Amino acid sequence: MNKQDEELLQQNGWTIVCYSPFEIQHEDGSFASLNAAQIVLDSLKQSSLTYEKCTSMVEEIASFIDNEVEKNKDSRELIKLIRLIGDVYDDNSYFTY
Repeated sequence: MNKQDEELLQQNGWTIVCYSPFEIQHEDGSFASLNAAQIVLDSLKQSSLTYEKCTSMVEEIASFIDNEVEKNKDSRELIKLIRLIGDVYDDNSYFTY
């Protein structure tokens, strides 16, 4: 258990009851121990990584669009790009929950 794991649990309403055996309790009263607690932690990590990946992609796309606007590209090209971004979002291939 590292500090990041502890912070992730706390940010999502979980409190560590015991480190060995690993037991956590949620603010809603839910309780998880051993493998169940590890599954909760692993799920939170996956969700966190997905969020960070999506945030990074949005920042890259925004930067790209800003650069294209700076270059005074034809607005039709920007409209095509925006439609493409919408298609990727609708596809959901980058967004797993």
